[in-house]
Amino acid sequence: YYIQKLKETNEYNLNILTTVNSIEEIIAKITYIRTKDKDINIICVPRGIEKCNVVKSKNAVLIDDWSGNLNAWYKSGGIPIKFSKEQNSKYLTIDSLKPLTEPSFVKKIVRK
Repeated sequence: YYIQKLKETNEYNLNILTTVNSIEEIIAKITYIRTKDKDINIICVPRGIEKCNVVKSKNAVLIDDWSGNLNAWYKSGGIPIKFSKEQNSKYLTIDSLKPLTEPSFVKKIVRK
């Protein structure tokens, strides 16, 4: 639902970056994501390769549940957001994509 809302805002160029360990996992993840959204770009990143080395991260937002990805993203000039129910003192934390649909949120995440 919120991915569709985010598309409608035209504020973001949406892609799903997902870490994978095997061909079987790639197939499973793509199959599942396609049941939710038929049009979103899916970029599978092999384990051991930083997501920031696969796509342009400078000034781009990464929402991730693993701090290792967020640390590398930040170091490469990106904007990391932690996806977790527990607040994180290092990064802005969300537990839903809903805040990204709010216009005031975009102003919060712009990296200076």
